[in-house]
Amino acid sequence: MAMPVWLIVIGVIVVIALLLIGLLTGNLDWLDVLGALDCCSFFAILVVASLVTIGGLVLWHSLLLAEVAGASIITAILIGWCLALRKQFLANGKR
Repeated sequence: MAMPVWLIVIGVIVVIALLLIGLLTGNLDWLDVLGALDCCSFFAILVVASLVTIGGLVLWHSLLLAEVAGASIITAILIGWCLALRKQFLANGKR
């Protein structure tokens, strides 16, 4: 998943959480709903920061794995190609 998709998912989760808090408290005024988050705003920020950090690490890890896999495939192809050319040159008597 690309990073903007993670941000969209996190935004949707936050909006759903705000709506659930509003429905549970019976108050759908957005300022009052945000006021209900005063008690745990530090933890909410910590959770969002952790999700973004973990998402970034997973993204870079998957890109690194793709790069290593691609490099190994290209290396195997080049080695095979070199061996095939060497075999052909030796068969033709060229040195």
